[in-house]
Amino acid sequence: MLGKSFYYLLTGCDPTFMMDDGIPPQLFHVIERACDHQPSNRYKDLAALRQALTFAFDAILGRGGIIGKISQLIEAIQANLTVSNRFYPQQIIEFIETLPMVDRADQIRICYGLGYPFMTTLVQGHIVGYVPQFLAVYQVMVEDAQYNWSFAETIALNMKVIFDANGVPDKTKALALEIAIDAASRMNRFAAMDTCIAMICSVTDAALGMQVAGVMQRKEQDFITGIEPSQTKTDPIRRYLWAVKNRS
Repeated sequence: MLGKSFYYLLTGCDPTFMMDDGIPPQLFHVIERACDHQPSNRYKDLAALRQALTFAFDAILGRGGIIGKISQLIEAIQANLTVSNRFYPQQIIEFIETLPMVDRADQIRICYGLGYPFMTTLVQGHIVGYVPQFLAVYQVMVEDAQYNWSFAETIALNMKVIFDANGVPDKTKALALEIAIDAASRMNRFAAMDTCIAMICSVTDAALGMQVAGVMQRKEQDFITGIEPSQTKTDPIRRYLWAVKNRS
């Protein structure tokens, strides 16, 4: 209710269907999280909400504190992973929660530096619940498309870590696949396309197959529709591929 009250104060509009028109993205992120349908995804207490609002206004007003904070976090995370091959879940979660607060350009710059070791931390324990929030920002970098063609394969491999992991919800896996397909098609990177095909062909669960078939339909690229149905392992994916081939 507090999040909805913030929205009404900012816009004067009914908060039943919230839109980000005219609201700075850093602040809208705070409001959205405060109003999340899942109570476990909301801020745990008023102190956490207050801190998030402070970070949002640091970014909006250019006070600089948020950039220093997130830079320290990622440096500490990368150092722990490189030196001792370990990580601290709370640091990862804090990083994910802070990332949407920084400017778009800084989001993109930070995401460029996140490689395989960091991705493996996202699929551990209760960090998994924060992966959709992270992917929403990572997708911004992919859509910006200011990377070279070979980096598309890095993106696809990073997304494959999430897609292949146990315990990751099917909807999150589908989003990871969608991001990988976007990067591969934007850069026309054949190695990234092969990674996407491998992800699709590895699916053995029918429920995940339904999610993946939906992604394939939305992202109807030639390298996706060219997959032989016999290469796949679930009926939903095979049915989609047969439908495409019969249509053509």
